[in-house]
Amino acid sequence: MQQQTPVRTAIAGMSHGHVAWILRNWQRKDLDIAGFWEPDRALAQRYAGQYKFPLERVYSDLEAMLEAVKPEAVCAFGSIYDHLRVVEACAPRQIHVMVEKPLAVSLEHAEKMAGLVRSLDMAYFAIPVVWTNPQNTDFTAFEQVMQQLPAGKTLLHCAANFRVTAFYSLYALKHLGWSPAQAEAFRAHIWEGSQIPVWEQLIGDLTKQISEQADPG
Repeated sequence: MQQQTPVRTAIAGMSHGHVAWILRNWQRKDLDIAGFWEPDRALAQRYAGQYKFPLERVYSDLEAMLEAVKPEAVCAFGSIYDHLRVVEACAPRQIHVMVEKPLAVSLEHAEKMAGLVRSLDMAYFAIPVVWTNPQNTDFTAFEQVMQQLPAGKTLLHCAANFRVTAFYSLYALKHLGWSPAQAEAFRAHIWEGSQIPVWEQLIGDLTKQISEQADPG
């Protein structure tokens, strides 16, 4: 498994509860979290104290943070209303953006974001996966999207990165020459300690199927 260069990342907003999934492991090896935007200074100070990240990396101005940090990707964990603002700031800079669910507060906001993406020749793909009932067809949909992407960096994300690490590890097993052990190691930093039978079954079945296809003898 090739060592990946950490993605230089910024966090836009901290008011959404899911930000804790990033902050509690903000020094992870696959991300270089270089800056934060959070206008609520008291909230930023509370999280900095709790998760031990440098408060000087927190900016109260979104544009100033983007100019100073120059991230490759931004994860939006603030108000859903601010999703459009984040996309409007990041898209012209060719910065990948991940936003929490729901995408937007209104159809108007969603259409504005879609228009920005199209105008900059960027692409956005959403693959709905029911957490409690994942299917082989969900992986097939993920596989089809990955195979049509052009060369270059791609930002993959789901609510807590369980689904996406499962599917990417299976994709790499099937298409990138990874071994089952490498795929398992890739999932471990997210899945370790979790016991989710429906996903264990899906991952096990697909791993067996992919391995048998690679070595039919």
